[in-house]
Amino acid sequence: MTFAQETVRTWFGILHAFGAYSSQTPGPDNDNPTVCSRTTEYVVCAFPNGALVVAPHFRH
Repeated sequence: MTFAQETVRTWFGILHAFGAYSSQTPGPDNDNPTVCSRTTEYVVCAFPNGALVVAPHFRH
């Protein structure tokens, strides 16, 4: 992992801990696309027109 990747991961962890990525729907699971992309095996993208894309994430 490069320094830049580690820095982004650190900032995500800090911001997520402070609640910067709020859930889109009420419930115990956070369904924010950024959280899903960083914590699951899927990449999730949300577009301004309301479209969502979910695909396998091949980051490793």
